Amino acid sequence: MEMKAVRSAYRPSGKLPARALAMMILASLIAVPLGLLMSNVIVGVGGAIAYVPQVIHESVLQSGAFDWYLPQVIWIIVVFLTLALAYGEIGGAGALIVCEAGNRWRNRNTVVPVILSAVSTVIALPLLVLNMNAVAASGWLGEKFSEAMSAAFGMSGWALSAPALGGSVALVTTVCITISEIRKVRFCEACETPLLERDIRSVGEHDIEPLVQSIQAGDFARTETLLDSAYGGSGAATLLWCPRCGRGYVEVKSEGENLVASREIGPEDFRGAKKAPAGGASR
Repeated sequence: MEMKAVRSAYRPSGKLPARALAMMILASLIAVPLGLLMSNVIVGVGGAIAYVPQVIHESVLQSGAFDWYLPQVIWIIVVFLTLALAYGEIGGAGALIVCEAGNRWRNRNTVVPVILSAVSTVIALPLLVLNMNAVAASGWLGEKFSEAMSAAFGMSGWALSAPALGGSVALVTTVCITISEIRKVRFCEACETPLLERDIRSVGEHDIEPLVQSIQAGDFARTETLLDSAYGGSGAATLLWCPRCGRGYVEVKSEGENLVASREIGPEDFRGAKKAPAGGASR
C-alpha cells in the first residue's frame, strides 16, 4: 500500500547573501554571450546533419526512379529539433550559470535566481533572433535550411509567431531548470554549509511503514535497527547532514519515489552512517 506523501522537513530560509547576489548578476550577464555561442553551435551542427537527408531526397527526385519521402521527413525532424534546441539553450544557459553561482555562494533564495535567469533569457532572445537572421541571410548552411531559419527567426508576417513561440520555450526552460537546480543543493542554515547526502539503505515496501513510524516518533535508534535488517528494494532511506555541526535530516522515499518521511536530526543521531566511508550510493 502506497503511503501518503509528506513535505520535506528541510525549509530553506530564503536568505540571499550579498556576495551571492553579486555573483548571480554577473553570471546572468555572462550567460548571454555563452548562450548565443552554444545556440550557434547547435544550429551549425543541426544544419550539417540536415544537409545529408536533403541531398538524398533531392537525388532521388532527380533520378525519377521513385518518390522516397523518408529523407524529407528526417530533414523536417532535424530542423525542428535544431531550432527548438537553439531557443531552449538560451534559457538553459542562463538558468545553469546563475544557479551554479548562487549555490557556490550559499544562496537559499528561490525567487531571485528565477528572475535573473529570466532577465538573462529576455536579453539574449532578440540578440539570438538578429544573429540567426544574419546566419540565414548568409546562406552558408544551404538554401533550404536558411529558409527554415528565416521562418523560425523572422520578425515579419506569419513568422512573427515563431520567435514568440521560441521565446516562450526559452522562458519556460529557464524557469524549470532554475527551480530544479536550486532544489538540488541544501544548506545547513546555522553553518551556511552544503549538506552532505548519502543513501543509507535501499528499502522494500514491507520496510517502509515501520521506518516511517520510527522516524515520526523520533526513535532514531529503532530506525537504525530497522535499516540494518532491511531486505532492500526500490525505495530508499537518505541521510543529509552538515559536516560541521552534524545536524541534518533523515528522509525515506517509497518505491513510487514519493517522500513518505522526513525529520530533522541532531549531531548525535546516525553517527555511524555519517562516519561511514563514502560508497557507491553516496553523493
